[in-house]
Amino acid sequence: IAGRARDSAESLRFYRQAGDQLEVGHMLGNLGYYELSAGDLEAARRHLAEALAIARALNDSSGIMQQLYNLGLAEYLGGSPAVGLFAEAFDLARGAGRKQRTAYALIGLALAGRGGADSGWSARLHGAADQALAEAGDAVEPLEGRLAGLDRQRLRTAMGAEAFEAEYAAGRTLDPDQVAAELVRACPAAEPVRTEKSAAATTELTPRELD
Repeated sequence: IAGRARDSAESLRFYRQAGDQLEVGHMLGNLGYYELSAGDLEAARRHLAEALAIARALNDSSGIMQQLYNLGLAEYLGGSPAVGLFAEAFDLARGAGRKQRTAYALIGLALAGRGGADSGWSARLHGAADQALAEAGDAVEPLEGRLAGLDRQRLRTAMGAEAFEAEYAAGRTLDPDQVAAELVRACPAAEPVRTEKSAAATTELTPRELD
């Protein structure tokens, strides 16, 4: 992680000097994610917020999805509400048919839950996220895997193993459209605000996604 963070910081300096705002945004996102993985939440928040602002300004849909999600993780780890960030990332990824990004947004929504008020909903979202990852043929990143594993363990303890497994299995049968409908119905505060720029954005892949 430390080596990747140094490489991203060096690349960031280069792209700032070159005036390449798209790559500046990508490198800020990469750096913020590595800082997040290392536990430096303050630096991660700062870099991810700047990356998201650049992505929105450039209509970089992939960057918007990724930085919404990453910033949501930073807020979640810092104890702040993050449902809106994850919900917007999910909405954009679902609309673009991006299975990997949809799966990660589902992980975020599962972690954020409904403020801890509905364990069954979180368990179902964990199931939906794992199903989406399986369909995309992707393994989860270490940070997300650790956070999801801890949260599933928490839910299993709170709900009981049998109840958790039943809800988790039900979640694996949900498709993204069903999740979206449930989000709007039962948690209207999570409904994303889709800007005109977000809806019309391009589909550039970031360096971390290509990697």
